[in-house]
Amino acid sequence: MSPTIMVLTDSPHVPTTDTLTGNACKITKNSRNGGRTGLQPGCRFMGVPLYRKKDMIVTDMIYNLGNRVVNNYMVSLKGGGYVLIDTGYAEYYEAFRKRLKKAGVEPEEIRYVFLTHAHDDHDGFLNDVLAITDAKVILHPKAIEGLLKGQNSFEGGCSSRLAWLFCQVLALFGKGEHKYPPLKEEYRDRLITIDSAEFKELKLPFSVIETPGHTADHIAMMMDGILFCGDAAMNDFPSIKRTIIWIENLEEYKESWKKMIALNTRMVYPAHGKPFAAEDLKRFESHLEKIRLYPL
Repeated sequence: MSPTIMVLTDSPHVPTTDTLTGNACKITKNSRNGGRTGLQPGCRFMGVPLYRKKDMIVTDMIYNLGNRVVNNYMVSLKGGGYVLIDTGYAEYYEAFRKRLKKAGVEPEEIRYVFLTHAHDDHDGFLNDVLAITDAKVILHPKAIEGLLKGQNSFEGGCSSRLAWLFCQVLALFGKGEHKYPPLKEEYRDRLITIDSAEFKELKLPFSVIETPGHTADHIAMMMDGILFCGDAAMNDFPSIKRTIIWIENLEEYKESWKKMIALNTRMVYPAHGKPFAAEDLKRFESHLEKIRLYPL
């Protein structure tokens, strides 16, 4: 099946241009039809036709159930069911449930949670998802310690002065400690680390790429030419040239970019911001040499 996209229209990340052809994709909301989305005839994204279903822009493979702060992609599996990539801040759980229902997907259809790394904006409502599903969690073995602790590591620093100021603002809004609900012990047996025999036996239809740097436990998922990179890259304020705003280990981060560039993928789907063409990684790679870390 060709890679395709589904984006809820209340997400800011509705594509306006086909990234393969460059053709304009005009998407508007019309108050005369109840606020439903209008779609220009022949609108395509990544070369794949988009169509309207109620108030959603739909194709067949990827749902974005996130919001303006963090994306939560849910990808359909060819054998049935879905893999959910990360779970956002804890307080976004109810919004996630509403969007899941809006997409017409039952919770029990979520077979796996792919955890890119253990951070508060990626693991916040993990316990809640595990409570309503039988999903297994795919993660790096180093992520377990953070999940059980329920707090980000403060090793490393912000990747720019602008990022540092942004982190100060987050602290003013109560996000300075970067805490989240620790994984409940009852779900410990649902964890499947990427180095385990159990993971290899699953033979899942996607590749896992270790991408340390942002965190030591960071992994990305590649499927059908699309790289779901988590926080290995970013495309939203206050990112500069697709770089993430927090880096634990700068040298490892540089190597992870080299690894992502070598994949020759077509599109990159970051946890923060709009999807972007994979060629941007190569285009902005030299910026990594200019990064200086600013500890909090």
